[in-house]
Order: sequence, then C-alpha cells, then structure tokens
Amino acid sequence: LKKEAELHAEEDNKAAALAEAKNKAESIIYQTEKQLKDLGDKVDSTLKSDIEAKIQAIKDVKDSGDVDKINNAINDMQQSLMKIGEQIYKAQQEAQAQAQTSNTTTESTEKKNDDGVVDAEVVN
Repeated sequence: LKKEAELHAEEDNKAAALAEAKNKAESIIYQTEKQLKDLGDKVDSTLKSDIEAKIQAIKDVKDSGDVDKINNAINDMQQSLMKIGEQIYKAQQEAQAQAQTSNTTTESTEKKNDDGVVDAEVVN
C-alpha cells in the first residue's frame, strides 16, 4: 500500500492543486460579480468591461485542467480589481476635498456677519 501511495502521490498533488485553483477561480468570479453589482455606476465603464472580459476568461479556463492558466487568469483579475480600488479611493478623496472646500466657504460666510458675535465651528 505504501508503494502504491508513493506512486500516486504526484497525481494526488496535481489533483489537489487543480481543485484549489478551481475553488479560487469560482470564489473570485463570485466576489467580482458581486462587487461590480454593488458598486454599480461607480466603476468606469471601460474598467467594468475589462473586468467582465477577465471574468469570462477565468470561466473559460476554469475547467481546462491547466493549473497555470487558471492561476494566470486569476492574477490578471486581481490586477484589475486593484484598479477598482484605486478608482473608488480617488473618488472618495475628491469628495472629501469638495466637502472641505464647501465647509471653508460656509465658515467664511459666517464670519462676514460682523455684529460683534462670531459664530464659528472649530474644525481639526
């Protein structure tokens, strides 16, 4: 039995690696589709199209049995997902900058009412 197990060890390792790659692929497909749905129009249409194409690429190679192709497709997807993160972060930074500009304008307007009383808010 021990010799038989040793003979099939390499096959078992390949099967385990393939199963892990398929599970990873299915997981990233699910997570990415959910993220695209949740973010909606916050994602640039060009980037969204690119990601949808990469989802399809993963679906195409997922059942191929080639671990390297599956992992390469997953890595490509992860690179695009980082771009979504960058895009969302940049949009949040711009929104915060606009909010700070709006607060500054409001504070300067409040200070112009010079009746001896200064009504202002301290912002750190």
